[in-house]
Amino acid sequence: MKQPGFIRLATLALLSTLSFFSHGETILRLAYAENSQPVKDALHFLGQQVEEKTGGDIKVQYFPDGQLGGERELVELTQVGVVDITKVSSG
Repeated sequence: MKQPGFIRLATLALLSTLSFFSHGETILRLAYAENSQPVKDALHFLGQQVEEKTGGDIKVQYFPDGQLGGERELVELTQVGVVDITKVSSG
């Protein structure tokens, strides 16, 4: 199942929240609890697009398969700024 519109929208939303006045390399922490291959592929594609579109100024560090906790913990970590990007289920 391809979702190119979602990927473009997510990339645009991510890039619009970043400060372009920062100097040097920025590393975003992307964490997710789900371990299905389509989710992994989509999130790694998102990370590749961010790195490509920013000329490598923004790198993405991955924490897959619940390394930092389940979805509830990931939402909390995102709220306090430990994680920059997470993927959670809607239900």
